[in-house]
Amino acid sequence: MCEDNSIKVNFLDGRNEKVLELLHLENFSKDELCDIYWNLVDGVWDRRIGRKPKDFDFLPDEPKRFKKHSKKEYLAPCIKKIEELTSNKERRHYWMVVVTKYIKEQEFEKWWSEISQLYE
Repeated sequence: MCEDNSIKVNFLDGRNEKVLELLHLENFSKDELCDIYWNLVDGVWDRRIGRKPKDFDFLPDEPKRFKKHSKKEYLAPCIKKIEELTSNKERRHYWMVVVTKYIKEQEFEKWWSEISQLYE
């Protein structure tokens, strides 16, 4: 992370160091951050965070023994930053109510209160 709160990811590509600079995540709404988060967790590059690295779509999801790079290497810093900017409840709410439409708002609040009591 650099001083201006943007995220910079450094990679060694052979002898050259490549820097991937991602946009300021603080500028997005909570819903946008949650949407970006679930895309990244799914291994899908989201254009709102910056330009997609060359050959990103051809990289493996996880690092392999002989592979130098993986999607996870590029996505992990952004995922971590979004986790710092949003709560687990906000991310889970977005997934269950907005994306999958698995439950309604009131059902989610009830479910969340039951779950949070289990872990107190």
